[in-house]
Amino acid sequence: MSKATTPLQLHIKNVVFPQLEIHYKSIPAMAVALGAFSAAVYKWRAEGVIPYAHAISIERHTEGRFRAIDITPVNRECGINKDLEAETRKRNKEFEA
Repeated sequence: MSKATTPLQLHIKNVVFPQLEIHYKSIPAMAVALGAFSAAVYKWRAEGVIPYAHAISIERHTEGRFRAIDITPVNRECGINKDLEAETRKRNKEFEA
């Protein structure tokens, strides 16, 4: 999958990634902060997909500015991301406190 096809993928590619690049200063710096290879992060940007484990790290690094549940194209109806939703709710409570 080399082309963003869903509205969420387009949003991640065209809105989220430019803002993440500003936050982290560069894609290589973002990769280092997330413990990923630069090539992987460039691939995420090209595809408009951020793996949920890294999305949680992004949420932590940005102090909730980018919520993991909002930047991860995991199908909520499949129940795949119940842990992610619970983690996000927990973090939201911490940020609101």
